[in-house]
Amino acid sequence: MLFRSALGLPLAAAWLAELLIVSPVPIPLPTARLDVPSVYRRLDDLLPSGAVLELPWFDRGTDRFQRAHFFFQLVHGRPIPDEVAGFVPEWLTTNQFTAALLHAEKPLGPLGVKVETTRIDADRDAFGAAGFAGVIVAPDGYANDRVRAQVAALLEPFGEPATVDGRQVYRVR
Repeated sequence: MLFRSALGLPLAAAWLAELLIVSPVPIPLPTARLDVPSVYRRLDDLLPSGAVLELPWFDRGTDRFQRAHFFFQLVHGRPIPDEVAGFVPEWLTTNQFTAALLHAEKPLGPLGVKVETTRIDADRDAFGAAGFAGVIVAPDGYANDRVRAQVAALLEPFGEPATVDGRQVYRVR
């Protein structure tokens, strides 16, 4: 017992000294500043209740899902169409309106979907009926003006979008 207590105090002091003086852990610990565009705090003013689709879906022309959508959802609290994180939900590829939006972004990408243009208008209506209240578009996230124009043309029937923080918010219903 004497050995443990005699050795315990110096070991504790050595550990504390190592932590404060030698350890590579910076004090204070670093934190991340995650900026959320104010549009996500204002969605209740811009849209009725319901789910939102955020575009672009993919991260800067890659096959990776735009993960910031999950972070923004923590702020706005609305449903987003993500059954399995990082994979395009089947409904978005079977609905020809949303398939056309994703196809404009990645025509040769992982979707492997041929868009049936004759169904786009009917499926645009089905999109709203499925509970979507709006579409949020970050135009600067697209690769070029051609893609931005294709997406804008598909969303045009929803009317003029509200623009906040460089993002366009289309009201679906």
